[in-house]
Amino acid sequence: MLGLARSVGIIAVIVVTAVVVRQLGFDSIPTVLLASIVAFGAITVTRPKRARHRQRAVRFGTTGLGVALLVGLAASTWSYVGYQTAPGSATTAVRTSDWMRDHHMNAIVDRLEQTLFSGPAPADGRVAAGQLPSLSITHRTSPGHSDSTGSALMPAPVADLIDHHLQGEGHWTPSTRRANGRPVDYATFVRPDPTHTNVVASAVWFDPQGTRITYVPGTKQKGTWAWGSGIPTAKRPDLVAAFNSGFKFKDIPGGYQTEGRTPVPLVDGQASLVLHAHGPADIGSWGSEVKMTSDVISVRQNLALLVDHGKQDPGLASTEKGLWGKRRWQNQYTNRSGIGVTSDHALVYVAGSNLTTRSLADAFVKLGCVRAMELDIHATNPTLNFFSLTPGGGRGDVTGTKLYPAMTSSADRFLVPDQRDFFAVTVPGPGRG
Repeated sequence: MLGLARSVGIIAVIVVTAVVVRQLGFDSIPTVLLASIVAFGAITVTRPKRARHRQRAVRFGTTGLGVALLVGLAASTWSYVGYQTAPGSATTAVRTSDWMRDHHMNAIVDRLEQTLFSGPAPADGRVAAGQLPSLSITHRTSPGHSDSTGSALMPAPVADLIDHHLQGEGHWTPSTRRANGRPVDYATFVRPDPTHTNVVASAVWFDPQGTRITYVPGTKQKGTWAWGSGIPTAKRPDLVAAFNSGFKFKDIPGGYQTEGRTPVPLVDGQASLVLHAHGPADIGSWGSEVKMTSDVISVRQNLALLVDHGKQDPGLASTEKGLWGKRRWQNQYTNRSGIGVTSDHALVYVAGSNLTTRSLADAFVKLGCVRAMELDIHATNPTLNFFSLTPGGGRGDVTGTKLYPAMTSSADRFLVPDQRDFFAVTVPGPGRG
């Protein structure tokens, strides 16, 4: 009876400890296991060592170990369920991966991702239809926008295409979404890898005079944010597109700043997408090409620049610098995305399957970007959805269209709060365009 009471007391102490530790923001699972082992170990060691008590001590120690494992399992389950039920849009697989990485299982997840998300070098053959961009995108013109033509900006012709280029390759196709009387976005595709000519990089060019970019933190980023980690109904009539941001901040040296806060410090030398209150967005190396000014409203960093001065960083060829993650990730044929800027300040988003870091950089060079940075990679992460008002729907009822059909995430991603941060592209509202 005394042994049972002692066991119950120890379990209660362990559970209370786990709750307190979790409230303090520390990892609960190692704490629970360690507390269990130490508690039962201490009892076993301090018990009399006389022979007649040895059998009882062994039995008690075995029971203690079993209880410890049960408590650890309960704590793990409790923690895992917390990840699966946390606010924000994310698949079960993504939430499971996050839980594992946050509980000291990076090596296991890395091995799984290396197996699941990378394939052998793509065969040189026909491009799959699902990899080509959805060029027949229909965006309605927002009411109240000016119809004056203004000085039209257009994407520059794409140079250095692979011989025997495909129909439509390198030709910028405008959407029907307009501001100031001209299209605000164009789409095309290129094949950046001359060795694997079935690899496609789809691209979208955004008019810097006709669009505005907003950085939206996700639900996993602590704090209350103006857009609530999703696209509010009030913003949807002017919504053009939304696309993914970069790596998780715990996996990169850099940080971010937005809405007057800097939750993760900015780091000099990191590639940074910088948004201004007045004027176009910019991309550059933080502290040199782009800096903090009174006009900066948001900064999002991710690794080092892929492209600078219109050329691919030479370090990408050797992968020795380690500036773009682990070497095996750089050479991996996988889903990748990135963002670049042209000499006339237009942003160019690029994404595709079976891209390496080098082929992604080559795509930006072909598309005329003077600077470019990688965004997110793997599976469902690369996402760009165009949005248009749903026929017959309400003012905020929109329909999404993927940049290319093979993109894994749903076409309505970012309309509801998302766990990951992202960027929204809008046209200036009535009276501002």
